[in-house]
Amino acid sequence: MVIKICDINKFLLFSFPIFFALPDMAINMGPLNLRYDDIIVYFLFFINIKNIGKLFSFLINNIFYKIMLILILYALVSILVVILIQNTDLLRSYNLFKSIGSIPYFIVLPYLFSKKENRYMFYYGAFFAGIIYVLSIYSNYTTIMQQSLFQQGSSSSFKRHISFGTLNPNAVASFAAILGWINILGFFEHKKKIVLVMAFILMFVPIFIFARGMSFGLIAGFIFLVISSRLKIKNILILFFIMIIVFISIISFVDTQLLTVATKIDISSGEGFHGRFLLWNQALELIGKSPIFGHGLSTEGALYVKYFSGALSHDLYLHYMIELGFIGFSMFLIAVIYLLYNKYLLSKRKKEFLYRVQMAVLISFLVADISGQLLYLNKYAFLIYVLVTFNLDKKEKYVQKL
Repeated sequence: MVIKICDINKFLLFSFPIFFALPDMAINMGPLNLRYDDIIVYFLFFINIKNIGKLFSFLINNIFYKIMLILILYALVSILVVILIQNTDLLRSYNLFKSIGSIPYFIVLPYLFSKKENRYMFYYGAFFAGIIYVLSIYSNYTTIMQQSLFQQGSSSSFKRHISFGTLNPNAVASFAAILGWINILGFFEHKKKIVLVMAFILMFVPIFIFARGMSFGLIAGFIFLVISSRLKIKNILILFFIMIIVFISIISFVDTQLLTVATKIDISSGEGFHGRFLLWNQALELIGKSPIFGHGLSTEGALYVKYFSGALSHDLYLHYMIELGFIGFSMFLIAVIYLLYNKYLLSKRKKEFLYRVQMAVLISFLVADISGQLLYLNKYAFLIYVLVTFNLDKKEKYVQKL
């Protein structure tokens, strides 16, 4: 019995979201933290490498990916520049390996997702992944309750305790949002309503763990969907009523004092966005030192240590400006604007609401990254791009004359 590569691809794409939902399963090797979902993508890249010409052809013929490919090359060149001017102390090995190690995601996943049968296997895996992820968070929460860690009066301490060992709290919220959006996209392709229930539960994880940035992003995404769907006022009110009921349920389930502290934005309270304002002002200082070309890929952390004793900008757009300058930031901005406009045109011409959902996915992360860095050059960014670039009709040529 001969196993075809296409069957291996399907099995691995089914397995990928399941291991994605198990972030503690990782191999730690110094600056490398190799998760099993990474290994799956590397294996997908290896078994499909004989089609490397076809993979690159797919990317080159896609305007969005063509711009991103140029951006990646520009970022790699920026590393060489840093090395040549002997500023290697500014390079952070962990971030560098994370970015370079994510390139196989960028090369192999877009091509595989262009095929409907591959996406279907991925959706099925994402449904089971959602179950695993929600149960894991529930287990973490019950542990907090049993150990009386819940009454510490700090949203940051609560988020830290409910998180997985290898993730920070904001990453926990981002993982839930990614899995939630995958299930919603799956519904619009295979119409199985059970996945909407799973998606709905996953989308409330960021709110439940007080991840403000991701919560605002999801709200923005769903507002866009409600407006673009042209729902009748009656249906909008029903949806709004359901959201209120769920939110009230969360409030009754969570300690009210903790909720008050978590949602309070006060510059002098120790909670809220006051720390972000300071970091953003510091980021502007760093940008001013090299506004056109930036300081180079993976230098942000070391720059903050050198000039401000640590931290990060915690803003995607400032991150691009710091490391890749106006040139890199402009390429990123042009790429995402083109992608949104392209999906808008497709949704109007094809009358497929899934393209609006893809726009909502991208919008949600663009808003969340006002206080985050998820859509930078890493595997999460490339995975999100895969989710929002595929088309339903395989004969549909993505590149359009705009």
